[in-house]
Amino acid sequence: MGTHDHCRKIFERYVDCHPETKTYLRAAKFEEGIKERERSRLFYERGLAELGEKALDEDFFINFTRFEIKSKEFDRARVLFKYALDQMPKPKASKLYFHFIKFEKQFGKKDEMEEIIL
Repeated sequence: MGTHDHCRKIFERYVDCHPETKTYLRAAKFEEGIKERERSRLFYERGLAELGEKALDEDFFINFTRFEIKSKEFDRARVLFKYALDQMPKPKASKLYFHFIKFEKQFGKKDEMEEIIL
């Protein structure tokens, strides 16, 4: 068993013992750092599923969407942005909204951008 497998088991226990957005983010970033994109995505998705309302954290979604953008999964990132912005109160999502506009400027279509601004 390799070092990465040992680290992975530690992160699994860490997430199980401390189910918070920051622990899921750390585990996902570990997997991304060793080029395990699918496992990284699973930690993000698991965080959303297991934390429920607690997962409605601006930083969690910003990191999750950045991961999807790096993975060239633009449709997934767009769905995540829209989901988060629909679920979170506007005052608590200002940074997320800023990142969404930036994302749409880079990867969106003109009519989608106009819709966002309106």
